[in-house]
Amino acid sequence: MKKIILIFLILNIFASMIFSDIREDNIDLFLVLDKSLSMIEEIDAVKEYVGDFLIDSFLIKGDNLLLINFYGEAVTLIQTSIKDNVIKDRILSDVEAIIADGRWTDIGNALDLLNKEVNRFPSENRRKYLLLITDGIQEAPPESKYWSDDGGFNHEFLENTRIIQKNGWKIQIIGIGSATAAREIAEELSGAYAEIDNRSTDETAESALVIEAKDIDAAVGLLTGSIDSVAPPTINIRDVEGNGIFKFSVQSNGYTDFQNIKIRGLYYTDDVHEKWDLLSSLKREDDVTAFLDFTLAPDEVRDFKIPVIFPALESGDSYDGAVFMTFEGNMAITPAYFQIQLDVKSGISLWIILIIAGILILIIIVIIVIRNIAGKATNETQMIDLKCSITGKRDLIRDIKLCNNERIYIVKKGFGLDFVTSSKNEMKNALACVILKGSNLIIETLDTENFKSNKFLTGNILGKELEYLLSGKDKLSIKFNKNEK
Repeated sequence: MKKIILIFLILNIFASMIFSDIREDNIDLFLVLDKSLSMIEEIDAVKEYVGDFLIDSFLIKGDNLLLINFYGEAVTLIQTSIKDNVIKDRILSDVEAIIADGRWTDIGNALDLLNKEVNRFPSENRRKYLLLITDGIQEAPPESKYWSDDGGFNHEFLENTRIIQKNGWKIQIIGIGSATAAREIAEELSGAYAEIDNRSTDETAESALVIEAKDIDAAVGLLTGSIDSVAPPTINIRDVEGNGIFKFSVQSNGYTDFQNIKIRGLYYTDDVHEKWDLLSSLKREDDVTAFLDFTLAPDEVRDFKIPVIFPALESGDSYDGAVFMTFEGNMAITPAYFQIQLDVKSGISLWIILIIAGILILIIIVIIVIRNIAGKATNETQMIDLKCSITGKRDLIRDIKLCNNERIYIVKKGFGLDFVTSSKNEMKNALACVILKGSNLIIETLDTENFKSNKFLTGNILGKELEYLLSGKDKLSIKFNKNEK
């Protein structure tokens, strides 16, 4: 009974990975199965799952299948294209013959063989799926290049997973039991994962079996679903400190209900940086950036702009690297690994630019203030000594000292004209006003009728003769000259 329950648990988890028998597009399916001695209780359930659910129900004519068994060693058990039921019967026979009798669990060696075998597949534009099932952690034999004294992933293992990451496959890691490396493997492969604890069965297993069977049957329409990257992401690096914006878009395809995606990490890697955390500046909650836990509606497209911090970069240089995501749970984005080129456009950081701009603005303000003070001082001290003369029916000469912006008024007085500077009573009889503007003497005529015949009424009138028409035909000559001392 435990075996039957385990089959349906695996079916439920893997249900969102591959197409159902109603699909028309062909796929490449890569199965990597743990057949180490510790799998002896689970191997029959795994074989029935592979045979009944995948081979019989899901693979269709034209699909490619690669099945690798691994323990301390890795062996290619099946590599074929589904042409007819004869091929399926032969595959079922080979799967049924699998025995869990191997020592060690060398996952790195299995992935190494996977990379080699995949290169033999025809290069076709079709979706590719990797399903890896194991009940343990990486435990390579001492002679393996993937061996480590602490049972962790060594450098060779990580380099191997990078190769698979770049392929853009949809990846699902299923861990059976309570002490598996499913999460760690999925993180290194940028895939999704789920863990099945086969100790959870009880006396109500029969009723649970019926429920699980109905759930799987109802989920057939969801098997074509995927969360896809709409286009390669874009990166805008603002300064040499590495501050930037990471932009990407995803779309929910093939689902009829909402799907939850949890991006656990976002990393940059190149020849120098093996795994740089781009989200180190963001507030974390349970090791997951809060706003990177999101839900998509069916067919929804969503754009994201994420503030990130890249490693400190040299001014004007370009960097060839990659950005990849890791995920929490059994939902991942495909692909999740992107080759990128970083261009640092400016060798000056934003703060330096702001400081320089502030200094320039301050200098401009100081210059304006100085010029205003100097101009005011000039206005206050500039003075001209004028000889103002009127000739005609009655001659008049006056010496007047005029400062910048001060005025002389030409007024009627008796039967002639006179010059005044400040008498308000006489200013009401003013015919014209003469103003000193710098080195120019400007006239503003108030009696335009009698000044209208003059050709010097515009511009500097210093040293020029003006005519004023008195009553009748009498004319007066008005002139302003500098006093020569």
